[in-house]
Amino acid sequence: MENWLTNLRRRYLINEDAEFSVRPGWHGIVERFYDEAAATLGDPARMFTLQVKQKLGRLDIHVRVADEHRTMINWYIRAAEEEASRTCEHCGSPQESQTARRHIIECDDCRELDLALDQRRHRATEIQAAARRYVRDCAHAGKVLDIHEWAEKRWRKDSPPKRKAMLDALRDEIRQGVAVVDVWRHFEVSGRIARELVGARTYGDLYRSLQINEMEPGCKPAKVAQRVADRTMDRAQVAEIFGIADDEVDAFLSAWCNLQRD
Repeated sequence: MENWLTNLRRRYLINEDAEFSVRPGWHGIVERFYDEAAATLGDPARMFTLQVKQKLGRLDIHVRVADEHRTMINWYIRAAEEEASRTCEHCGSPQESQTARRHIIECDDCRELDLALDQRRHRATEIQAAARRYVRDCAHAGKVLDIHEWAEKRWRKDSPPKRKAMLDALRDEIRQGVAVVDVWRHFEVSGRIARELVGARTYGDLYRSLQINEMEPGCKPAKVAQRVADRTMDRAQVAEIFGIADDEVDAFLSAWCNLQRD
């Protein structure tokens, strides 16, 4: 915005006290207005700008100019304002509509993105809590649940666009892995389900995620191997915790016991 406005002021000799507040999608419209005004006036400095703003979903242009040019300048203003009324304020896409609640002209893609960002910003804590609840529900069911169906029930009272925004945010939160490994390190979900949720190839990937996010593991592989050797932990629990196959448990225990001895 600053670079665009600085260049605009310099190119059309716009007075420094002029007020500007328009989103990038309307920049081209504003530039064309000044192009046409400058061509009519000869010297762009002959026009004094009061403000160029978005106001209640409209482009609002106020300028002072000599009476002899007022009719043409007013025509350019009306043309710019009419074009803006059907142009997305964010990306400049044509033939768009106003979002009534916020009085913004935007396309469907930008409207969806704007809503998604708004939901993530104002409901961040709720999204994080929902991610942990989802992981625990997967653990209770013994499988990875359909996240779309889960989100539809969780946010059934929200409008469809808001539900979609929350679903996308939930997917990203799960994919990031923090919620998953946080539940896993407290032994509330199996290693198999945790690995499937984050796409981890091995249990080592879960530990790396803990390390990256500076989270303490609930139990380290060497300690688990020692507890099995001391008979304070059942061998079957090893497969559950780390998500490894039953026929891989003996090799896992042997490897970690040998590392401890070394």
